[in-house]
Order: sequence, then C-alpha cells, then structure tokens
Amino acid sequence: MRKKSTVWDWIFRLLVLFLFWGPLAYGLLLSVKLPDEAYLPFTLSEITWNFYRAVWNFTDFTSLLLNSIFLAGMTTYVSVSIGLPAAYALSQFAIRPRTRILVMAILFAIVCFPRVAVISGLFEMLSLTRLYDTLVGLVLVNLINGVPFAVLVMMYFMKDLPKSLAEAAMLDGCNPLEVLIAVIAPVMRPVSTAVGVVIFIETWKEVMFAMTFSFTEETRTVSVGTLMIFGGPFAGIDMAGSAIVSLPVLLLILIYQKRIIAGLTRGIH
Repeated sequence: MRKKSTVWDWIFRLLVLFLFWGPLAYGLLLSVKLPDEAYLPFTLSEITWNFYRAVWNFTDFTSLLLNSIFLAGMTTYVSVSIGLPAAYALSQFAIRPRTRILVMAILFAIVCFPRVAVISGLFEMLSLTRLYDTLVGLVLVNLINGVPFAVLVMMYFMKDLPKSLAEAAMLDGCNPLEVLIAVIAPVMRPVSTAVGVVIFIETWKEVMFAMTFSFTEETRTVSVGTLMIFGGPFAGIDMAGSAIVSLPVLLLILIYQKRIIAGLTRGIH
C-alpha cells in the first residue's frame, strides 16, 4: 500500500525542485531580458532575442557546432565500437583471472588519471604525427578516456550474460565475430546506448583538450567558443551561450531517455 505524502514531503520536493531548476530558470530568464533589467529578478517588460543573435554573430557558431558534433559523435562511435568487442572478449573468453584483473586495473587507472598530467606527452605525439590542430587529433586524445570507460561499464553488465547464448549461436555455425554482431550487440543495445550518451556528453563539454590541441577557428569546438564570450558586461550573453550549447545535449537525453534508464538500471534485458 502506497504511503500518503505529507506536507513535509511536498515541502522537500519543492525545495529540491527550486535548488535544481531555479538557477537554470533564472539563467534562461537573463538570456531573454533587456540589459537594464538584468539584475531586477521580478521584472520582464519585454522578451528579446538580441543576446542569442549576438552570440551567433560573435563567432561562427555554425562551424563550432559542426566541429563539436563531429568530435563527440566520432569519439562516441569509436569508443563503443572498440569497447563492445573488448568487453565481450574480457568477460566471456577463457582468460586467466589475474590477467583479467590486471587489464581492468589498467583501464580503471587510465580513466581516473588526471588529464592535465598527459597533456605534454599528447602534445608531442600530435606534433610528430602532424595531427595537432585537427579534428582527428582531438578525437584520438578523447578516446583515451572514452574507450576504457566503455570497456569497464560494458564488462560489468556483460559478465552476467549467459554463455549459452553464444554457445547456441556457435552450434548453428556462427563464428565469434558473427556471434558478437548478431547476438551480443542486440542484447547489449540498452547498455551501449547509455554508455554512448555519457561519452557524447563528456566529449561535448570537454574544454581542456579542446583548448590545448586546437588554436584555429576551423577546429575550435563549441565549448571553447562559448568560453571566449564569457566575462563580458552583459550576463545575458553568457546565459544565451550556455543555453545554445546545452540544447543539443538536452535533446539527446530526451530522445534516448528510455534506453538510458534501461541501460543504467536493468542493464541487459
């Protein structure tokens, strides 16, 4: 029997709602208010889109968005494409426990290792391979965290996968690659989607690598471009830039929310 909500329950819910959504609502309100009314919280005489136009005209925002979409999309695709077969091999194949633990420890250490500590080495690598200030180079450096994260998360869910699924497919004449594509990948789709969305968001908002390994507008990402307009005299411009950057991520979460919840809560169906 469901317990009835008390007055204190509703007060707590409203407080949490205000703490989480209050700053967001205030920021969106600043982005459409007149400059003279920016710091008058309960004043909105007119809705204006001038701050959004200013952000779009200040930098080539279309190019920045396309660069970020390519960077985040390719990083996500490659990370999941490598992570799925690697997790399948480490969790389902006959591997010595010590070897499996060692590989997992290395992957976990890579994920937890601070990015600032590897910038100099990555700079030398990209300079030698002439990939500095290229989108391909940015994809490669973001794979350092994307691939280990994908492998670790998929291994966690794949370890409980019944081996009878792969054995039945092999009895039907499938080789390991066909088993992975036809059996394992469809079963792991909720988890793969959740992992992909997390990697996409992490790459989309990444700033350190994007600022260090790109210096021209042709390779600049939207997170760096938005950072360049911050600190001006009008807070509405900052809020408008943040809203534009956050919109693609919000749409991605809304589109894949059911798969994300299924992948993070139930894992494999």
